[in-house]
Amino acid sequence: MKIELLPNPNKDRDYAYTRRTAAYLMDNGAELWLSKEAPAIEGVKQGPCPAPDLLLVLGGDGSMMRASKRASKLDIPVLGVNLGRIGFLAEIGANELEQLSKVLRNEYEIEERMMLDVAVMRGGTVLLEERVALNDAVVSHGRVSRLLGTEVLCNGNSLGQYHSDGFIAATPTGSTAYSLSAGGPLLDPSLRGIALTPICPHSLTARPIIVPEESVIEIRYLSPEHERAHLTVDGEEASELLPGDRVIVRRSALKTKLIRLVSDHKKSFYDILREKMSDT
Repeated sequence: MKIELLPNPNKDRDYAYTRRTAAYLMDNGAELWLSKEAPAIEGVKQGPCPAPDLLLVLGGDGSMMRASKRASKLDIPVLGVNLGRIGFLAEIGANELEQLSKVLRNEYEIEERMMLDVAVMRGGTVLLEERVALNDAVVSHGRVSRLLGTEVLCNGNSLGQYHSDGFIAATPTGSTAYSLSAGGPLLDPSLRGIALTPICPHSLTARPIIVPEESVIEIRYLSPEHERAHLTVDGEEASELLPGDRVIVRRSALKTKLIRLVSDHKKSFYDILREKMSDT
């Protein structure tokens, strides 16, 4: 089995965990590749694998979102080992290295996750080519806390104008992230819808809404001419917005394929939700 390792140097600063993982996988017959930015490991090839069977992410949810872009384009699955804080997308913990043997024996299932295509229009010009998102697209003033004006449309029908700190369009996967913190609804990942959530709206009536997966969402930036806003896609800034710019969000043809290991004690989405989100 050909596996491309994607470590996060911020989570594994000396690459000790990466080395231990590589040794375990090679002892069990796997062929490994590692980016040239990482220190060389004996027996591991440097650079991206030309045709990997899967991507193995050693990090947190941010690392998983970055890996999802490459994995979805290659149409291969991704497996996460949680070295982060929450690790909602990861399948195994840092102390469960032996679980990787199931992957090598093909004892796993694939769970497909919906993704979004995000583009920016300025007048009739495409300002930003489509970016793909596993979690969400967010329009906001960024680090500056200031009300932002938007109008949101679904399939050409206006949902209304909002004065808020920003606006989020999230997948079911992203419904457990920023959207949840902003008061948005939780969606089971088996659902196929888009959650639209205003961030701290200056209104008594503005509420989140879930629209069907085939919807085309348009977020129009309406603030005064001298102001600027920002579009972030999966937490990474994608574009600066001027008043009048339109962010177009729709379901992507790409999907993230998450590896879920076969187990007699397999955790459901709701088990994971209680485990990761519980205050107790």
